Amino acid sequence: MALSGTLNQDVEGLNAPIDVKDQLREIGVVVCTDVTDILNLLQVH
Repeated sequence: MALSGTLNQDVEGLNAPIDVKDQLREIGVVVCTDVTDILNLLQVH
């Protein structure tokens, strides 16, 4: 699975959402921060 865009989560008690890209990577999600990331992923599969 690959995701892109703003990948964050609202956390109670914080004024702003937190970035969750690292947590997504830990569970096996391919985080695409640039169009070339998805192109590389497609070439591998």
